[in-house]
Amino acid sequence: MPAKKAPKKAASASPKKRPLPVHVAVIIDESGSMSSCEQATRSSFNEFIEVQKQDKAVASITLTAFNTACRKVFSGVQTKSAPLLTEKNYCPHGMTALHDAVGVTVNALVKAVPKKHRVLCCIMTDGHENASKEYDLSDIKALIEKMQKTKLWTFVFIGASQNAWYEGSKMGIPIGNAINYAATPAGTAAAGAGLICNTKAYTCSTEGSTQAFWNGQSVVRPAKTPSGKRK
Repeated sequence: MPAKKAPKKAASASPKKRPLPVHVAVIIDESGSMSSCEQATRSSFNEFIEVQKQDKAVASITLTAFNTACRKVFSGVQTKSAPLLTEKNYCPHGMTALHDAVGVTVNALVKAVPKKHRVLCCIMTDGHENASKEYDLSDIKALIEKMQKTKLWTFVFIGASQNAWYEGSKMGIPIGNAINYAATPAGTAAAGAGLICNTKAYTCSTEGSTQAFWNGQSVVRPAKTPSGKRK
């Protein structure tokens, strides 16, 4: 009798791909024009921080504020230790050194973040560059495009009182990652809520980076009141 063939082994299921750790950096405008939304900006950022503290995929958080100069409010801290914004550490005044803030923050993260980890860099501003001394637009565009080529870095642009798509694209940020918001307390709150929602979607995903962070949105709008009017 012919020898019996050994039964074929069932193909083992491929292990489920897990989301890579994410290092979140927020670069926030602290120039004088932000004073009309000062409290709303603090509240929105603090809510964002509290949500990130519950997200196991978020490895660290960095916050850079900029006006006439830029400064690190905190850098690479664990989410549970991230401090909140107060009147003492966020007080709008001065001009807009946007390019310096982006350049300093990104170059610091390049040195600090492990190579196989993801970075989500969120830029929020209501004005235009007018005070940087160290970096110009061409420097920032080259830097952002270089980091995006790694497929692990995502840049997000949140702009008020401007065409965020146009301003973001000048810096090399994909149109799908730029959004407009109203420079009002309600508009700022809506932008913060949108950032929370879309950040969660990104950190839970297994994609390295995204060029559609806002999921097709172009504007974040304040919620409607019971009467149907925008807040």
